[in-house]
Amino acid sequence: LEFRRVLFRSRHAGQESAGVVAVVDAVDVDVVDVEQQVAVGLGDHRVDELELAELALVLCDPTAKLCHLVACVLVRLGVQKLLGVVTTTHIRLELGTLDRNNIRFAVIDGVVLEDDGKPVPNVASLVFKEHEGSYLVGIIAAMTSRTGTLGFVGGMDIPLIRRFEKGYEEGAKSAKPDIRVIQNYVGVTDAAWNNPGKGKELSLAQIDKGADVIFTAAGNSGLGAFDAVEQKGTEAGRARNFVIGVDSNQNGVKPGYVLTSMVKRRSEEHTS
Repeated sequence: LEFRRVLFRSRHAGQESAGVVAVVDAVDVDVVDVEQQVAVGLGDHRVDELELAELALVLCDPTAKLCHLVACVLVRLGVQKLLGVVTTTHIRLELGTLDRNNIRFAVIDGVVLEDDGKPVPNVASLVFKEHEGSYLVGIIAAMTSRTGTLGFVGGMDIPLIRRFEKGYEEGAKSAKPDIRVIQNYVGVTDAAWNNPGKGKELSLAQIDKGADVIFTAAGNSGLGAFDAVEQKGTEAGRARNFVIGVDSNQNGVKPGYVLTSMVKRRSEEHTS
């Protein structure tokens, strides 16, 4: 459990405001430990009562149980408005005694429903058309490739990531029908999102088979693909192999080796 002081910026209004982010990435933790860590974190960042009451943003991964636990602790400490962002796709939020008027959650790449199938009032399910963006970078990859072979490294083998893979392949074949796409997945459990060593191993194997552009949708495991293309170096001032980033602009991870990134954006016309 780590606290960071950050600056929030509105893309449209041009306004900025300070806030505290609690990044939660532990799997097994008890109530006492959470309370101690929250107290220490808030103290280290000198969060006063007014700021605490206005906003606390919790990024929770990977369990809903821990998300709920941290939220309860923050509410007891005086948080009046809490936004939690959950990035795990298969969780079920159990908000229990939390005040649904003030405690709100956003689930990335997943949908959370009540037992009767209706939307949870204080949960926004954020889903994207990832196959469309993947189609576009597939075209770019195919037009860039000199070998006629591309690579795809996925994290956990689930339908969501299969949509990335399929969109990428279809886009590539629309530009070059004869192009070959090699695909591999890091694993079939949550651990597949956080194994950059395996991501690098798979990427190097694809490169050995001729892939000169690799698209990764694998969380932290995807960073291994960046290391792999860098390891292959440059020739005549140009990278021998390229990687395509995902979700955000990852050009800064390995400058010169990143062909482009498939960026997810929220459609403003569907938000309020």
